[in-house]
Amino acid sequence: MFIIKPLTTAVDINSGASNVSSSKLVSVLNPGAGAVKITSTPHGDSNYSSASEVYVGAGERVVIKKESDQTLQADGSGSVWASGVAFQA
Repeated sequence: MFIIKPLTTAVDINSGASNVSSSKLVSVLNPGAGAVKITSTPHGDSNYSSASEVYVGAGERVVIKKESDQTLQADGSGSVWASGVAFQA
């Protein structure tokens, strides 16, 4: 178990790509009933030519480490919320 400290307001990354206030650690919550794909731009690549992907299960929360200029975008139905965080193990 870990404790997170919210650093930013939550943004819906299913409505468009976001760098989540340039956060380097981002908590991503999928409150929906199905898995969603989260796509991340590579550091310094804004056109997704070599993007990476991860799937987040229904009702799951993950923490993603990224560079401040990388964006995250969800592909699914319904909202997917992302917040910049700090955490303690």
